[in-house]
Amino acid sequence: MDTDSFEFLGIGIKKDNLFIPPDAITNFKETFEREILNAEIANTYSFEQIMKTYRSYAGGWINHYKKLCPDDFDRVEKEIVQYLDQYVEKHKTRKTIQKIFGYQRLTLSPPFLRIKTI
Repeated sequence: MDTDSFEFLGIGIKKDNLFIPPDAITNFKETFEREILNAEIANTYSFEQIMKTYRSYAGGWINHYKKLCPDDFDRVEKEIVQYLDQYVEKHKTRKTIQKIFGYQRLTLSPPFLRIKTI
């Protein structure tokens, strides 16, 4: 963040707007990898259980940031959806993740799942 902005309660604040700070995006990604989807989780839990956890986490994150930072949310949503696609693609060689997701991909819009277009 630059000297014209500061962060309070996870929201970036500038004179003329509110924004989603970079560390909030990083925390989303780290939490996703650590607590929602990795090889161990994919081997242990069903697709339904993983999706229930993801929907709960992503839904809370979206409710918080979309309401408070609507002008910045579209940019961040594109970045996170791209990250989610890349994460699943990168790890799809692990049979468990490929078996769970196939052509489905996560998103930040309800129902939080979409079919990947080629």
